[in-house]
Amino acid sequence: MAIKIEIRGVQSLIKKLDSVAEIDGAIRQATVKSTGIVQADAKQNAPVDTGNLKSSIKMNVEQNDESTTGTVSTATKYGMYVEFGAGVRGAASEHPKAGELGLKFSPNVAGQTAQPFMYPALKKNEAKIGRIFTDEVKKAAREAVNV
Repeated sequence: MAIKIEIRGVQSLIKKLDSVAEIDGAIRQATVKSTGIVQADAKQNAPVDTGNLKSSIKMNVEQNDESTTGTVSTATKYGMYVEFGAGVRGAASEHPKAGELGLKFSPNVAGQTAQPFMYPALKKNEAKIGRIFTDEVKKAAREAVNV
């Protein structure tokens, strides 16, 4: 007595799995490109006194099994106050994200006017970021099909 097991479509499955890896790589590449663009614009937008704020603007891309995340940030303690303002002047600046983030401004301090540099960098590049992701994924999909 013999038992025969036949598995069909293995090559097709391997090809599909390779295309998933290609897409995953494309998403990472698009995230790196997009995050770099936002970082460059944030540096360009940052007000300069000593240059410390501008030089502290860094980007980071992290990837795990479920997501890829690009982050642009500043390590300075005062970067948030430059972006959103502080005190009475900050509250009067009406940064587009201040209300959404639930920021509270002290009514007892004159503070400083907001000088947004991060948020405008993101908003300016939203359409470009969308095109980058579309182009990278399409390119990876074409390459996966031509394997």
